[in-house]
Amino acid sequence: MSVAKRLYLLIFSAIFGLFSIMGFSLYEMRQVYNVVNFANVNTVPSISAMSSVYKHFGNIRAWAWEITINQDPVVQAQLIEKLDEQFVEVDKYLAGYEKTQINEEDRKLFLAVRQSVHAVVQAKKDVIAKVKAGQQQLAIEDTVNRHGPLVNKASQDIENLVNFNHQLAQKGADEGQAIQGDALIITIVFSVIVALGLLMIGIVIIRALMKTLGGEPVYAAECVNRISRGDLSFDIATNGKSEESLLAAMVRMQNVLREFIKDMKHMSVEHDKGDIDVIMHVDKFQGDFGVMAQGVNDMVLGHIAVKKKAMACIKEFGEGNFDAQLETFPGKKAFINQTIEQVRQNLKALIDALS
Repeated sequence: MSVAKRLYLLIFSAIFGLFSIMGFSLYEMRQVYNVVNFANVNTVPSISAMSSVYKHFGNIRAWAWEITINQDPVVQAQLIEKLDEQFVEVDKYLAGYEKTQINEEDRKLFLAVRQSVHAVVQAKKDVIAKVKAGQQQLAIEDTVNRHGPLVNKASQDIENLVNFNHQLAQKGADEGQAIQGDALIITIVFSVIVALGLLMIGIVIIRALMKTLGGEPVYAAECVNRISRGDLSFDIATNGKSEESLLAAMVRMQNVLREFIKDMKHMSVEHDKGDIDVIMHVDKFQGDFGVMAQGVNDMVLGHIAVKKKAMACIKEFGEGNFDAQLETFPGKKAFINQTIEQVRQNLKALIDALS
């Protein structure tokens, strides 16, 4: 896998890890919100409905008793009208609570409340009927003797239902706290896993990069720049982890160039000393370096061959053969032909003059 692909893998892994953590956090936040918000959408309305039922239930008890002891028909009629309104309000709030039921226990407790409250309401309606029938004393006795247990049961049932909703609210708070704690632990663990994964990928990428380069990228670039400027005087330091690294290859290239230059200098020095048979050792160099060495040899030997041919022609002149021919050299080498011809003509002219 290339370095670029490894870097892309690191980037995509980091993005995936971040989005995963963010997604999980949002999910857990939603869970906490739903659990905690249960009190707002269910518990509070339920307790509020029961509180209203209890309030109107208390009014029914008070006003029903006042009807039984009040002798004024006008006041009794007013109280009966108020009681009818309270009966309607009780039914309304009971119906409102019925919409908030969440489980079988809730339905069971609510059913007990509705039955006991309706029992009290019905008893109060019976009292009102007796009062309207002129049986006020019987209504008083009925209230004193029968209504107490009914009222107590209804009050206890309402209290039980309210306590149940309080427990639901507390349970929701506890669940929310538990979810928050679990979410915190899972988020920390997941974050650590993602961080360790990214760290491992990063280490692998760094090791692969260092193995490929053989050293720091900045140092490798500096070495390339110096060699490109013809500076071979420095020694390249590698980490020694791979002979196939960039810096190791540059060391080999630097050594080849140094050897090439060394051979060229040696050939030049020997030629200056007069040993024109010295050439570069082509077999020491591989590939195009060998081609370059052979090219240098061919160029030097070509110049020597031209000189030898010119000198051979001069030798013929020295031996009296002024008609000796010299091959025509191409390009700028033609000045040699011109010089030889000039010497030939001058020598012939001199001979003619002497004879």
